[in-house]
Amino acid sequence: MTLEEATHLHGVAPLEMKHLALIVLCTVALLLGVSGNGFIIFITSCQTKKTVDAVGHLNMAIAGFIFTVFLPLMVAQVALGVGWYLRNFLCRITNIITSLSMFSSSFLLTAISLDRCLSTTCPSWAQNHRTVHLASLVTLGVWILAVMGTWHYHGLCSNWSIFLMESGEAANVATRFLIGFLAPLALISICLVLLAAKWGQNQAAWCTKPLQTLLALHVIFFCCWFPYHVIAFLQVSPSASSPETTQTVETGAIFAHGLLCFNSCFYPFFCLLTQEHFAGCWRWR
Repeated sequence: MTLEEATHLHGVAPLEMKHLALIVLCTVALLLGVSGNGFIIFITSCQTKKTVDAVGHLNMAIAGFIFTVFLPLMVAQVALGVGWYLRNFLCRITNIITSLSMFSSSFLLTAISLDRCLSTTCPSWAQNHRTVHLASLVTLGVWILAVMGTWHYHGLCSNWSIFLMESGEAANVATRFLIGFLAPLALISICLVLLAAKWGQNQAAWCTKPLQTLLALHVIFFCCWFPYHVIAFLQVSPSASSPETTQTVETGAIFAHGLLCFNSCFYPFFCLLTQEHFAGCWRWR
């Protein structure tokens, strides 16, 4: 069998520049994400005394680690072409991992923001009820909800783009946008407003380290996930079937997935740069 015949049979077409760029981004994100999130998991596990903050950081790192460790499947899906006989299987797997990353990271970030907000606005409640046991139960509930949400969307896939849903799935796309993005974003924004109000209605309030941390994570979360949802809505729009729109949306999908790759890399390095309690992890025995 000639190379041309094998290429036609398995659908492995020459890669375009945008596909090569995504493969490079995924490879870099794999190296940074696995090492960064793995390091956070290691040092939080080494703490002799667990804290509520450490529980939150540990679970965020686990969510990022799971996403980045499966990036080779995304690379294979892009590299082997649309017509490859296992592409549908890879599409489902990468869609499951992407959905799990979205739900888990957004829910965990919301829980961390609510915890910081309650600790500041209700210090007496936090002193009596803010325990590692409660934090572990909350994160367990978050993972259960994330898995339930992920399983509901595990079959949303198509054969013409990288992670897109079939046409007619507009209701599912809208529901995932509301639950996995808009609602967490709204809750995190409310926490930021309450924290700013608690610490004073002046510009100095935004210079405090906790607010800076939440604000930065808020912006990163929005910038990395908003393009993904925009592309998802474009995919289920009536005009998505035209060749011109299909090409544009697929290019946008590649850009959106590039951002998602690095979303799981930002958090561990950001935590190491801003969180003082990580310094105590080195004093383990």
